[in-house]
Parts: sequence; structure tokens; C-alpha cells
Amino acid sequence: MKASIKTGALVIGAVVVLCSSGCINMSENNVSTVRSAAGTGNRMMPPRVAADYLQAQRARLKLAEQNWKEAIEAFKAGTLSTEDYCDARLELDLARVAIIRLNAMKQIGPQTAESALYWLNCRALVKKLEDQGKAGSVGSRDILQAKLAENQARIDYLYELGRLQNPQKFSQALEALKNYPTKAPTDAQLKALVEAE
Repeated sequence: MKASIKTGALVIGAVVVLCSSGCINMSENNVSTVRSAAGTGNRMMPPRVAADYLQAQRARLKLAEQNWKEAIEAFKAGTLSTEDYCDARLELDLARVAIIRLNAMKQIGPQTAESALYWLNCRALVKKLEDQGKAGSVGSRDILQAKLAENQARIDYLYELGRLQNPQKFSQALEALKNYPTKAPTDAQLKALVEAE
């Protein structure tokens, strides 16, 4: 379970570090405004930085897509753990959500959509590990660690959900992903999550 916790923290931590000052909006003349989350004012971000950021996010998506394809093959071959398989799916979908946020010019950084995906990923991992535990291939400590991580992910998600103006709208959008990560979300489903925030 340590791999899942570390990967999720790195993904989320990287976004927080890169985007701690707020959201990026691209204007017609390719100048970006970075708004602070507290609303304390605006400051200009050089166009090159904004363009580099967008390029880096697109590169992240391509890498995550490649990683997912390789994870599928490795998992089928039995050379990839369940945790790493779930992490690869989560990494891909977090990259997809980041691109959707940029395209919608919404505030970037871990929000309710990301915390919901992380929680659903942890929840699915617990179920998979419990099934493997019944077969004797996973120890009870691994299952307990997964349950602790799932509980914390749920707490984080519920905190983010409580910050929304319309949590019911978000919950309805999330219902479409009830089988995540077993069933991959569509771009429309991910976009609906971001728009429901």
C-alpha cells in the first residue's frame, strides 16, 4: 500500500507546489493572470511560464497514458502489483482532470474532483486486497494499511465536498463513476465532475 500512498501524495503534492498561487487564465494575447486563492489580488505570470505549464501538463498526460498501457500489460503478465495497477489508473485520470481544468480555465490544484478520484481508487484497492487476502496472497497488515489510506482519502473527499456550494450536484456527477477505477471514466464524466465543483 505504500506505493499507492506515495504516488497519490506525489501527484497531489506536485500539483499543489506548481499551483499554490491560484488559477491560470489564458487571455487572447497569451498573458496569464494568476489569482490567489484568498482573493488578495492579481499578479501577472509571464506568457512563457503559462505556456510551459500547459505544455508540461500535456506531457504529463502523454506519459500517464503510456504508463497506463504498460501497466495493463504488466498486470496481465503478473509482474505488476494491484497497488501499482490502481496507481497507474489514478495517475492517468488525475492528468486528464488537470487538462480539463486548464481548458475550462478553472482554479487548478487538488480540488473535490481529484480527492473523489483518489478516494474511489483507495476504496477499490481495499476491495481488491481483501479478495486477495481471502485467497491468502495478501497479508492482513497490507489490508489494514489500505483501509487506513481509504479512510483518510474519504475524510479528505468529504472535507472538499463540504466546501462546495452545491454538494448534491457533485455527488450526482460522481455517481457516474461508482465503478471507478474498474471502469475507466469518460472525458465527459470527468468534465462533469470539474464543472460540478
